[in-house]
Amino acid sequence: MNSPKNKIKDNSITKYNYNFHYPNPDESLPLTVYMDGETIIKVEPQMDSLRQEIKKIVPNLNNQQKTPFSDNYDNSYLLNVNYVYVLALEKLLKIEVPEYNKYIRIIIVELNRIASHLYCFETLGLNIGAANLIKNTLRDRKIILNILNTVYEINSFGDYFQIGGIAKDVPVGFLENIYKFIDYFHPRICNYKKTLQKNKILIDRTANIGILLPDTIYNYEITGPNQRASGIKHDIRRDKPYSLYNELEFDVSIGKGLMGTTGDSWDRFWVRCQEMNESVKIISQLLDKIPAKATNNKTQEVIQPPDVKLNFQIESPIGKLNLNITTEGPDKSTQLKINNPSFSSLTAINEITKDHLISDLPIILSSLDIRTKELSTHD
Repeated sequence: MNSPKNKIKDNSITKYNYNFHYPNPDESLPLTVYMDGETIIKVEPQMDSLRQEIKKIVPNLNNQQKTPFSDNYDNSYLLNVNYVYVLALEKLLKIEVPEYNKYIRIIIVELNRIASHLYCFETLGLNIGAANLIKNTLRDRKIILNILNTVYEINSFGDYFQIGGIAKDVPVGFLENIYKFIDYFHPRICNYKKTLQKNKILIDRTANIGILLPDTIYNYEITGPNQRASGIKHDIRRDKPYSLYNELEFDVSIGKGLMGTTGDSWDRFWVRCQEMNESVKIISQLLDKIPAKATNNKTQEVIQPPDVKLNFQIESPIGKLNLNITTEGPDKSTQLKINNPSFSSLTAINEITKDHLISDLPIILSSLDIRTKELSTHD
């Protein structure tokens, strides 16, 4: 339970050390909250738990051998950092990926997008005491993770995406299982939408709460669903398409203030709900058009360029993943630097929680989908 701790009185202002908890019991976000009665005056997040960007120096290996190091950044929205790394190197080295492998990659990352958004809804359920929402999201997310576990081991860094393709083909029955999941999950999205639109308690707790104005979005460089929920129609998959996204039909969902004010907590959940629907649409198109299997899954030998300075971006489930790669000479180590999308959202927390009640804080944090364990490093 998210309860204030260690109450300290200072004149009329009360200071609390507050831990925001997630469905994952190992994950929490510490904050210091200053209040006047039940009204928030100031929120100070403990930024040590979340860094703005992660830098990693990888040893003198060829680019293919460096792929597992990209996985070490990412342990909550599965394979997205692996994906941006291999896409960047393929662009740099002008490597052509078999069409079949492109299809498999996008199917997997879109399944990951759905699983990530379900985790956000599960966090909401935990923080408003909605047992049915917790149960439903946990069940649906587990189905996705079980499907993905047949391809690569989710709880380890398997570098499934590799430069030039994938590490191995998907198992027999994998695509059939995704067809079954799509048939099952599409009506489930309608149920999630009904919950958002009809549940009066949920609406009262989220509408007009934690409003993110466009100016705040730009000032703090907030990206992803949190940006789109404030009415800004920007999605890298559409605006700077990579892989096959320019060949796919999907909508970019934005907040419209349907239940309150554009950019409030309700809009952030609504946009994620809509995005799950668009991911289903994308996966369905890919399943209908997937070509014959590739003869080679991956490129076995990758030439190391003498000097590399490259920037590449993809749309992860929680925002823009911006990868910078720097190598000086073929025999030198490579520096990988990647932004943390959650950091931008967290830095704005004081601005969007001021003058709200303390009971609103866990709702706002849930809607921002800040991941404290999303990026890790093992230097």
